[in-house]
Amino acid sequence: MAFSEYLGAYRLVDVDYNGAMGYHESQIGMIEIPKQFKLNKNYPNPFNPSTKIDYELPQNSKVLLEVYNILGQKVKTLVDGVIPFGFHQVIWDGHDDHQSSVASGVYMYRMMASGLSDKQRFQKTQKMILVK
Repeated sequence: MAFSEYLGAYRLVDVDYNGAMGYHESQIGMIEIPKQFKLNKNYPNPFNPSTKIDYELPQNSKVLLEVYNILGQKVKTLVDGVIPFGFHQVIWDGHDDHQSSVASGVYMYRMMASGLSDKQRFQKTQKMILVK
């Protein structure tokens, strides 16, 4: 995996039962940031009753992640909004947008993302199998 790094500083404070505070020295921390958009394969696959989908964003982005049946009909919207950069995970429980359980079969999930800072665009589709 390719990552950028982000430096951040933090400082710990101890508070005892009497309310006295003790400060520690500032510490420098590293945060891993993905260098590119990525939509990973769901796990487990095949699945029952639920599966997780991981995705990565190199910048704050407008993200749309949807599930479609094999006929191309939208079944469920999993993510629709502005999401901060980093590593994310969403769970699909085999229900549609109306909270009805869907049938066993092959489903596709598609992520479309548009970066807010440089308008980078990303789109990818993956296949998953629900077995009941």
